Amino acid sequence: MRKIIFLVLLALFFESCSKPEEVGKTVIIAENLIIPSDKVYLTTMEKSAIVLDSAEVFDGSFRFDFAEEVDPFKACIAYRNLDGKTSMVYFKNNDRDSVDSFTYSEFFIVEQGTTRLEGRESSDKQHVFASVIDGEENRLIFNSDYKTLGYVDNSDEETYDETLASVKKSVGNFPYSYLLMKAVYANRGNYKKQDVEYILNKVKPEIRKSAHGYNLGIYLKKLPDNYNPLEAFPLLNKEGGYVTDYDRRKKLNMLVLTSTWSHPSTLLLYYMDLEKHNFERDDLYIVDIGADEVADWWLEYKVAKGGDFIWDQLYISPERRQIFLGLYACHGFPLVVFTDQEGKEVKRFWDETYTNIKDYKYDSKNLEEIKNFIKKYLDDGVIPRNTHTYF
Repeated sequence: MRKIIFLVLLALFFESCSKPEEVGKTVIIAENLIIPSDKVYLTTMEKSAIVLDSAEVFDGSFRFDFAEEVDPFKACIAYRNLDGKTSMVYFKNNDRDSVDSFTYSEFFIVEQGTTRLEGRESSDKQHVFASVIDGEENRLIFNSDYKTLGYVDNSDEETYDETLASVKKSVGNFPYSYLLMKAVYANRGNYKKQDVEYILNKVKPEIRKSAHGYNLGIYLKKLPDNYNPLEAFPLLNKEGGYVTDYDRRKKLNMLVLTSTWSHPSTLLLYYMDLEKHNFERDDLYIVDIGADEVADWWLEYKVAKGGDFIWDQLYISPERRQIFLGLYACHGFPLVVFTDQEGKEVKRFWDETYTNIKDYKYDSKNLEEIKNFIKKYLDDGVIPRNTHTYF
């Protein structure tokens, strides 16, 4: 009897050894991809991508394991082709017959649990494609509403209601989505208070407990009950009064969001002052909006020592700073936003290299782009198709 028990236990031991061990709670398993048997690299999707991990490829299959659960994030897979050049895997919806999806994506979502990638044949021989088999967040990125995820347009009441309906639809379809909550939080300044409450009540409890869900809840508690994103935003002027952030009587309004500690902000205002004759127009209103965390910085360095400019100088009070920056999706200084007579954004200019001091690019050459836009808009009536320009 003891011999039989021993043999059973031995068999169970060898069976357990033959099974692959599940390392970690977040796993990516890829099979049958048409790539060389070499290494693949899991990277972030930014321009300056960070390599997160690497894996060996055997017959088109590989695997990534994470020791712990991770919040969902966008990732890419890179490999070396037969010519030794770095190439990327492109991803498609697992629903091959779906009409409500993009053709392909350059990234997929690393989610908690297991995400499976399956090699997919294509008539396009220049690229390697994979279907994303598992993952709720990956269903979302192939949805037609993904490009406007979490965004509401507060230019007028009708447009606000229309875009809010789209967000509510997404919340109903994807109440578990970390990506959706992240997008709502990023656009929080565009929402009315009751609509933020609605979204938080509709998402799953684990999403409310996520970092962005928690921060959105904190933001909601601090938001005044009468906050209305459709109303013009009152800002402090150097005389101690409050005015709106743009002059609706002008055909074009130029909002320059700056901070005294931002070197490129100083450069932009310096070159604008040198060429102020190009900005003195009856149909153009310019305002420099200070976003310093401390009012004394702005009062001392910008107003007291700033000189006599042709534009107004306004300041965002600290308690409303985050709301205002969220309203204009300002992630760095300086940011130049043009609005029309109704306060609707028509163009923005931003230096995406603001995080690297040696690459600051605000100079007289870049100012030419701003001046050309003003001339085309006011004199020629040209409405820009591309509303974002990065220096």
